[in-house]
Amino acid sequence: MDAVGFCALFPELIERILYHVADPTSLRSVSRTCRGLAAATARDAPLWRALLAGRVDLTPRPGPATGWETEFFCFWDGSYGDPTDEVAFAPPLRRVRGLTDVDDHDGAGTFLYADNRARSAGGTNNGPAPAAGSEAGTPVAEDDAHSLYAAMAALTTAGAALRDPTIYDAYGSAFSLWWSESSTVPQVWAVRVAPTGLPWPPAGAVSGAAVSAATTNVDEAAEMAAARALHAAETAAAQALLAAAGATPPAAAYITDDLSEEAIGAASGQPAAALFRRAVSEYMAEKLVSVEPELGRPAPADVRARVAAANAAVEALLGDRPALLFCFGSDAMLPVGGVLAVRWSATLVVGLLAELLYS
Repeated sequence: MDAVGFCALFPELIERILYHVADPTSLRSVSRTCRGLAAATARDAPLWRALLAGRVDLTPRPGPATGWETEFFCFWDGSYGDPTDEVAFAPPLRRVRGLTDVDDHDGAGTFLYADNRARSAGGTNNGPAPAAGSEAGTPVAEDDAHSLYAAMAALTTAGAALRDPTIYDAYGSAFSLWWSESSTVPQVWAVRVAPTGLPWPPAGAVSGAAVSAATTNVDEAAEMAAARALHAAETAAAQALLAAAGATPPAAAYITDDLSEEAIGAASGQPAAALFRRAVSEYMAEKLVSVEPELGRPAPADVRARVAAANAAVEALLGDRPALLFCFGSDAMLPVGGVLAVRWSATLVVGLLAELLYS
């Protein structure tokens, strides 16, 4: 269909096409050639709120789908089952469907979601996630509907790709970003926060190269002080994000920047998609074509193609926004996790939440 024919469609048909294509950026590019389409897809157009209300489902799916929801307890005292153990997140992170016509394979939902706008605004929110576009607890300023719908499209695409059972094993064996001695199970997640409840980008979250440049020609003591200040700022930002996601205090108590050997040089403040591409996408592509029969490699061509598509979907979700990259937990406790997050919009933080499983 050419641009002229597309622009002549009724708004209701444009809405349906936009929903099924789930690519607001492409259609906004087309809209530059047509006033009618530009008006229908403008950031403040009613179309976006209608899409959120009718095409997005953020209610929790029935039953647990991952340990991050209800089964992952924090064994702080080493007893592994003592009644004093605490859940890692309260309320638990729950899977949601996202776009309502997506094939989420097992019906459990495509990505993890927590709406704690009331909590991050100073209130409490222990109830289920509200419907898309609605408020939780004390009313706070709402995000623009275009940004939210575009994010939900990207989240659903990336979440569904990572849950594809044909690539799950490949991800579990070749995903490399955090500790190299552990297997990694990545989950796409989204956290809604009050617009002013989580300052971003995190103060001091800049790349190691920037820190080195800032400390050139200074003495060693000053360089050490700058490094400590950077680590403190990143730790504070990590704890603020975990708190906004509902993490209990013990879960956010131990923050590290332990990365795998393949991710050396990756740091908070770097463009997130480029960081992910260097540490994960390119590494996985190399590993999956390597000759390692005991690991089922080289992987079949269709598996490599699905993994590449999943990585591309994650990169599209992350974009060139500054990353917040950290680990939490240690081998003396559970859970142990990794986070790569970006601030997508005023009320939305998205990215990866990984379970780090010691091998």
